[in-house]
Amino acid sequence: MTFTNRIADAEKLQQEINRHRPPKGPALKQLRDYLRIKLTWASNALEGNSLTETETKVVIEDGITIGGKPLKDHFEAIGHAEAFDYLQKLARRREITERDILKLHKTLLLPNRRGQRRPLPEAEHHRHRHRLRFPRTQRAEGVDDCLCR
Repeated sequence: MTFTNRIADAEKLQQEINRHRPPKGPALKQLRDYLRIKLTWASNALEGNSLTETETKVVIEDGITIGGKPLKDHFEAIGHAEAFDYLQKLARRREITERDILKLHKTLLLPNRRGQRRPLPEAEHHRHRHRLRFPRTQRAEGVDDCLCR
């Protein structure tokens, strides 16, 4: 096989891929469902969530709790999946407002802790207490304006 043949083969394969773009109908739904579970699991795993990918799928799709797993982990998975759905809805709109971003953020928080700050472990609290000052979301007007354009 020569170099020229490889380029021609690659171009044929690229054309085949392009015929399937963008995904439509059942393929698009299957891709969205897959990403909803995969991104929820991966994001929550980075935060220390103990649910496996399969358990995350069961919690989100079937609403069944997993024995021996903290309820907090279930709430995180549900909140993230709801945020994913809301983000899909926002993506179809022409404009995203500051209010939309705040709602998305609130959706990500644990359902039983919405509107509350996430406590830092004591060591983290002492380390960051004097250096970091975060504005309240209600006082951050204008900060998100550049994100919403």
